[in-house]
Amino acid sequence: MIKEFPPRGALTSTSKTKHVIMLCSWGFLVAFLYSQTVPLFSLYLSRTYGASGGQIGLFYLVLAVWTIAVTHITGKLSDKRGTRKAYILVGILAGALAMSLYSLETSFNAVLLISAGVFSILYIATPQIVAVAREYFGREWT
Repeated sequence: MIKEFPPRGALTSTSKTKHVIMLCSWGFLVAFLYSQTVPLFSLYLSRTYGASGGQIGLFYLVLAVWTIAVTHITGKLSDKRGTRKAYILVGILAGALAMSLYSLETSFNAVLLISAGVFSILYIATPQIVAVAREYFGREWT
C-alpha cells in the first residue's frame, strides 16, 4: 500500500523539501506528457489514420467527456479514501500505456477506444497533485 504524506506539522525542513521535489517531479512528468502529445495529435491523427476534421473533433470530444467523468469519479473516491498518490501513479502509468498503444494501433476506432479507456485516465493525475499540494501545504496557498 502506498503511504500518504505525513501530517503538516510533522515535517522537518529536509523532509518538506523532499516532498516538494517529488510533487514538482510528478507535476512536470504529467505536464510534459500532455504538452508533447496534445498539440501535435491532430496532425498525427490525420496523417496516420487519414482522420478528417470531424473525426479529429470527435476524438477530442470523446477524450474530454471521458476525462470529466473519470476525474469526477476519482476525485470523490480519493476524497473518501485519501489515496491520492496511488491515483497520481495510475494516471502517469495510464498515459504512458496509452502512448504505447497509440503507436501499435492501425484503426482510428481503436484510437478512440484507447482515448476513452486509457488516455483519459492520465488526467486524474493533475487534480490529485494539486489536492496533495493543498493538503500538504495548507490553506495559505489559496
